[in-house]
Parts: sequence; C-alpha cells; structure tokens
Amino acid sequence: MNAILTSANQVLAKMTKLSICIPTFNRVNLLIPCVNSIAGQMDTAGHPDIEIVISDNASSDGTEEACRMLCQQHPGLILYFRQAKIIQAEDNFWKVLSLANGDYLKVINDTILLKPGALRLLIDIISFHQDSKPPLFFLNGNLGHKALGNRLANIDQLIRHASYYITWWGGYGTWKNDLTSQELFCKNKQLLLVQTEDLLRQVYAKGSVTVINRELFAMQHPGRKSGYNVAKVFGQNYLQILKNYVGNGQISKETLEAEKHTVLTRHILPLHFNINNENNFEHDANTLVYLDDFTTLKNFYPIYRQAMTGSINLEPDNTHDGSPPPLTDDTSFVFPPSSGTRYPITITPESWRSNNSHNQTFLGRLWKTQGIRARIGA
Repeated sequence: MNAILTSANQVLAKMTKLSICIPTFNRVNLLIPCVNSIAGQMDTAGHPDIEIVISDNASSDGTEEACRMLCQQHPGLILYFRQAKIIQAEDNFWKVLSLANGDYLKVINDTILLKPGALRLLIDIISFHQDSKPPLFFLNGNLGHKALGNRLANIDQLIRHASYYITWWGGYGTWKNDLTSQELFCKNKQLLLVQTEDLLRQVYAKGSVTVINRELFAMQHPGRKSGYNVAKVFGQNYLQILKNYVGNGQISKETLEAEKHTVLTRHILPLHFNINNENNFEHDANTLVYLDDFTTLKNFYPIYRQAMTGSINLEPDNTHDGSPPPLTDDTSFVFPPSSGTRYPITITPESWRSNNSHNQTFLGRLWKTQGIRARIGA
C-alpha cells in the first residue's frame, strides 16, 4: 500500500481524538466536496486533534492526484492511502479504520457532506462519551426522534428505535480500542452488512448503545450505478443477522416480527418494485426465496401481488400493526454544549440514501409521491 502523508501527521498520531475515515473508489467528483465540507469547519470546530483518513481502493479516475492536491491545501489534516490493487469494499472499510490514529473512528462515506456546525458537535459528542466509550450510532435525523440522543439498554431497544437504518455505513463508527481484527470484521462480508454485524456485536458485548438522532450530514447523489439485490440483502441477510440475536434472547420474537413488517413495506418493496429502477438494483427469479421469512406475515401474498402490479402504494407508516410501543422519554438526554455554542434542533428526516451496502438510499422522492398506506396485517 502506498501512502501520502502530510508533514504534521506524526504529531496528529500522538494527539488525535477524532478520525474521520473515508473509504473511496472512483468517486473523485464526490470525494473533493466531502473532504472540503470537513476541512472548512476546522477553524470553527476549535479542536486541532482531528484527522481525515482516506483509503483509496485503487481508483482510476484521478482520485490520487486530487488527494495530493487536498493534502497540500490542508496541511497536517489528511492521511491518504492508496491500495495497490482493488479489494472488496468491506475490506477497504476495515483498512481505513485500521489506519486511523484517533480515539474514535467515524466512517464518512464519500457521498456525505458535513452540515455547518456538525464537526464541532461530533467533537462534543466524542468528548462527552470518551470515558465510558459506549457504542455510538448516528441516525442523522431519520425517523424524527426529538432528543439529541438516546441511551438504549440492549439490541432489542436499538432495533425498535432505529430499525433497518442500522445498516447505513454513514451511521457507523467505533472506538479505536474496540476495532476488531480484519478476520472477524470481514468474516461474513458476503452478507454485505459487516458494519451492522460489528455494531450489534459491540452492543452485545458492552450492554448498551447510544444513538445520536441529530441531523449532521447532507448527501450527494452518486448517480445511477450497479447495485445489489435488495430482497437478498434485506430480506435474507439482514434477517439472518437479527435471528442470531433472537436465538440468544437479545431480540424478542415480537420485535423481530415488527421489524419484518417495517423492512418489507418501507424498504424492500418500494425499492424492488420501483418501476424506474433509478438506483439500478438487481432483480432475479429468487425474490420470493429471499423473502421466505416474510411469508408468515399476515396478508404477505396479497400485499406482494399488489406491490408487484403497482396497484398499491407504499409509504412509511409509524403505526403499522404489531410494532412495539415507543421508547419512553427516560432514555433521552442532551449533551452539555461547549461554552457559547448553540445547536439548532432539526428533526426533518433526510431521504434514505444511495444504492449499495455502504450508502443510504434515496427513498424520499418515492415516498412523497405516494398516497396510500399499506399495512401488512391491517
């Protein structure tokens, strides 16, 4: 692996509190504004102990030249590493984490822009939790939770609170001391959900998780590109991961059934039967095989047929039958802000993000055009 390091990196390695980790591959047009959205907040963040770590998966679109330029423009801030050959995306995610020096390692997709004030808030969040070091997940304003953050006692509460949003790479981060070996981290990389497995593994080990609800990130659309099979990744792989925790009592059967309702009607079917296929997801004859776990849900087949023929519209529904009761307010908290710092409360959800295992998927425009709520079991 080749590395381009700025002259001050040796100092950063001794004092870094927050590493912002960006894996990238052939997205130079998105990477540059992503990095600039972070670097542009360094003066107002008030903390020198931040680094940006980029792991380039052997890009061929000028990413290396652009990163040389960024290193020159922001001396002492950026560590750039280039893979000698293309590796699987999940391995590149682990690589960028392993190369970082910070106490906390926050993954930022190259499609993400930090909103104004987000870097300062990230530092305050890390500082607030630096002693206890709980697992952190960044929900980014999705689902409209009003508290800045919620302390949740177990995996069951996490699923009830954040649902399948826990699969978003942009919400993931880890304390440096909790980063596992590449062998363990990428053990089930064929499922395309290593970030979700690692998050749940940490929650199980530590006995709690803190979800940051605040909207910190804006999204750049990566454009149309090859995707993956939504029915397989979320109908089969995601459910497989959750079922492992039902077996050891970390997720109740009631929560699993409610999550099946949610992921089917709000994610799988709207994406799978998007007639414009603007995200270019894969489709094959095995869709019902991938959704076998869902066939026990009441009215599964009528809903599926109607979704397939376009005779029913799907939109998010927070009151679908079978959902667990909402979390009580005693899980919420507010971080003590830095002196003179004010954080405006923003609870408008971002649209669900781009189209692969690393990025959120844009569902907002799909949902906004729909007028009928589809409830399995209604």
